Amino acid sequence: MNRWKRLVSEVRADVAAARDRDPAAQGVSSFEILTGWAGVQALLAHRLAHALLEAGAVTCLTKDSELEEIIRAVRSAAPRGASLV
Repeated sequence: MNRWKRLVSEVRADVAAARDRDPAAQGVSSFEILTGWAGVQALLAHRLAHALLEAGAVTCLTKDSELEEIIRAVRSAAPRGASLV
């Protein structure tokens, strides 16, 4: 299985785990879980950063936390911090 199919499979498993284990996630869309659950966002950021690293992508992101900050900024339309400028 190539890295991108594996990434999608792992993210689906993460969403399913959140739905199975969190009573608040019952009846909630996968999109809302991906964008609203901080723990799932942390996993998503880590998995995406790892897939990019495996693909040989050179990025300016030095930590998973910076990727998480971008995800939160896009989700909430919050202004980005000075570390992302």
